[in-house]
Amino acid sequence: MMKYNSNSNDSTEKIINELEDNPIRSFYEENPSVKLSLKTLSKRLGIKKKTVYFFIMNTNKVVKVNPLEVGSHKYDLNVFKFNHSPQ
Repeated sequence: MMKYNSNSNDSTEKIINELEDNPIRSFYEENPSVKLSLKTLSKRLGIKKKTVYFFIMNTNKVVKVNPLEVGSHKYDLNVFKFNHSPQ
């Protein structure tokens, strides 16, 4: 689960507990250059969309893409990619 710690200057820091068996992380480690939507990941891995979203939110190695990177002018998309340099 995601936990938030508040600092003295009232900003929040996201602390993520990495899951050991994360099929999304292992999929993106095998295919690092692909940018896929939540629905496509769900279909390819045979997992429910809400479960895919749970795994994505519990790893630092997968991040949301900017919609312009995939040719969309929408404000927010559920498209994700592999993060080569996790923070």
